[in-house]
Amino acid sequence: MRFIGARNMRLLVVLGCGALVAACTATPGGTRAEPDLDKYYSQRVEWGSCAGFAGIEDTGNEVQCGRVQVPIDYDKPEGNTAQIAVSRMAARGKRIGAVVVIPGGPGQPGLGVPTVFGKSELGVKFDVVSFDPRGLGASTPLVRCVSQERLEAIQLRAMTDMSPTGIARSEQDNRDYVAECVAKTGTELLGHLGTREAVQDLDIIRAALGANQLNALGVSYGSRVGSSYAERFPDKVRALVLDASLDPAARMSDPVKTNASLQSAFQTYADSCVQESACPLGTDSAAATDRLRRLINPLLDRPAATRDSRGLNYLNGLSAVVYSLYIPQLWPQVTTGLRELAGGNGDTLLELSDQFRGVVDRSAGQATLCLDEPRTTDRAKAAEEIKLGIDAAPFADTGRFQGQAPLDVCAFWPEQPTSQPHQISGIEALPKVLVVATTGDPVAPYQGGVNLARALNASLITNDGPGHSGFLRGIHCVDKLVLAYFEQLTAPGDITCRKSS
Repeated sequence: MRFIGARNMRLLVVLGCGALVAACTATPGGTRAEPDLDKYYSQRVEWGSCAGFAGIEDTGNEVQCGRVQVPIDYDKPEGNTAQIAVSRMAARGKRIGAVVVIPGGPGQPGLGVPTVFGKSELGVKFDVVSFDPRGLGASTPLVRCVSQERLEAIQLRAMTDMSPTGIARSEQDNRDYVAECVAKTGTELLGHLGTREAVQDLDIIRAALGANQLNALGVSYGSRVGSSYAERFPDKVRALVLDASLDPAARMSDPVKTNASLQSAFQTYADSCVQESACPLGTDSAAATDRLRRLINPLLDRPAATRDSRGLNYLNGLSAVVYSLYIPQLWPQVTTGLRELAGGNGDTLLELSDQFRGVVDRSAGQATLCLDEPRTTDRAKAAEEIKLGIDAAPFADTGRFQGQAPLDVCAFWPEQPTSQPHQISGIEALPKVLVVATTGDPVAPYQGGVNLARALNASLITNDGPGHSGFLRGIHCVDKLVLAYFEQLTAPGDITCRKSS
């Protein structure tokens, strides 16, 4: 099934990782729920109107909302609590159960997901449920740091000026960012926003739905939460599909693997563009990287004119290109935007960028990264990673790198990491699960899906094509296999699907 329209595409994109914003992370196995969590496990969702739940449109009675209470610190279950906002679209046919769609990002709200996925074939026999993870969206309390506008200004300044003075200023920006997060949010919540907590929250949501076992779909970062859930609660899994899957033993922010996937996806777009007349990248796809940089990089110093007063700056121009790599249906719009940019007009690229602006809560997502990823606290190592990233994805090279780089936000985070990438273990009780990996995925390298399938002894569906994720993207072969698995628990052997199949 294919979803049409900018709003639906926007929802599909935000199920994945924010390539310019955040990396995706892992969590190690942990202990099972202790008896003192009984009061959380005994609750049930009280479904009602979604009125008053931020981030979801008025759906009448089509979608219902509720809240699930969880402790902020699972080691202190009698302490402060968080309210997780959940939403549900009831099955349209003979009901088998509920499928929980795990939000991606990290930092992506999920409350609106059932309004789209519930209308797909998945919503015939299953309630489609999703939620806003702790710290964001309609869940409370919220992570609060700096405004979207200020954060974008900080990011753009860091891209523009990589001189020693600019690097010192960027590092101070990062210190100030953390200080403002602490002042507005407090360290307790900032220390409990990682995948470790997301997994435990997911199990309490399962219980609050009245389900003995979980049916779940995790896409991109959601696949990391899903695989970590499978490791921690293997006996609580009925059916688990992990799409745009991440290698549990690797950093998603790996400057080589991740950026190489982005470069490959851009090249696929360029190969398509040069087949058209008047492609703004020319007629030789081998030269497309240089042509793109000649179009985009001048925006570092002078935004392109737009109908409104903002203009198109470098960050928005690059974001429009990168995020559109997630959805091949948007590639003609990128081509139009680049053609306009060659003539000094930034309207179409700004409109594209605006479609995806703010769809990930960058403050909550950043907090998750700082708790889940290995930290770089050595400036020479930080510079080395920048150089590796540039070499792997030259289409996004600003040309401003001078061999030095600032320490990032996580180097100054007030709480220590709670998770690390690792090899999955202890899954003897796990039933057969399903991994979907797309060969041309821009931000979830295909090999990562292969590695995850091996780690979980899962069936692997290879989606041979471009774009981010494979399920409900118009690939009949993938959809048929995933739906059969959810409904009948029939997992295929390893199989390759193509859009025409």
